[in-house]
Amino acid sequence: MSRRLALFVLIISLASCRKWKRAEKYVEPDENQAILLKLEGYVACLRDHSKHVFDIADFYFASLSEKVPTSESEVRLSATSSPKDCIDAIVAARELAPALPQLVKAGDAFARSLESLHTLTTAGAKSFDRSKPETYAPEQGRALHPELVAAFSAFDAAQGQLFDEVSRLNRQVHAAQLATPDPPAKGKPSELDVLWNRMLYEAEGLAHLAASPQLRAELPRFIQQLQSYERAFAATITYVTSIGKENDHAETLGNARKLVTDGKQLLHRTRDNLAYTEAEKIMIAANNEKDVVGSPAAVLASYNRLVDWPAKQ
Repeated sequence: MSRRLALFVLIISLASCRKWKRAEKYVEPDENQAILLKLEGYVACLRDHSKHVFDIADFYFASLSEKVPTSESEVRLSATSSPKDCIDAIVAARELAPALPQLVKAGDAFARSLESLHTLTTAGAKSFDRSKPETYAPEQGRALHPELVAAFSAFDAAQGQLFDEVSRLNRQVHAAQLATPDPPAKGKPSELDVLWNRMLYEAEGLAHLAASPQLRAELPRFIQQLQSYERAFAATITYVTSIGKENDHAETLGNARKLVTDGKQLLHRTRDNLAYTEAEKIMIAANNEKDVVGSPAAVLASYNRLVDWPAKQ
């Protein structure tokens, strides 16, 4: 499972961590707040650049003849976006406390790979653009191919490392929030806030396991996490019903229930070793894996629908 499918898991879970603070005027402990603040620039880079780079790479490689550009290839290569905003954000975040050397290292590698790709794709896009005779030089573009392959591969690795580190720190903060049910701050979270944050925390763990390339080996952990999420969901819906607010939260609870369903379908498919049908393989090849029943992408799509609501509040 590519991390590109899991990208928004970490982006939106940052917002879900902060919902409690915004809604109840809860002041985050200094260390947690500092970590969240430091993560913002890195998250912005991942959000604004990763999917765009992956799309460009997919179109480029799909257009090649025999996996390399030839004189017959109608090469489709676009330049990646300018990395200046990302580099500036990473430089600013680097100076913020706490130091977090692993995060800084991963962020610097991400910025370097993004800058390298921008230079190469800009040159390659000009070389392959038939509409501009003044720069059209396909032989030069073909000569860049080995460097482009290496640069796309380096970016994939760099963004994966940054993704993992940002996600780890974000989850660390979220766990700390849940471990402090009665914070000595300006406001006290309501019971619904506590239940909601617990459900999101368990959902986040489920989504990360669903995205794991070693899901089969981690199936016992996935089962435990699915059960933990189901318990958190059941507690939330029981409380919402008890206070007569189920209609007010119908859409959100519907999305939460859908994640239970998709998690169970992924469990059954993985546990029973059910192969994808030919039709499902076509859907996956067309980047529609989220619509395939029992797929990891279906679980991630449900998770993102669930957490998209509080992210907008």
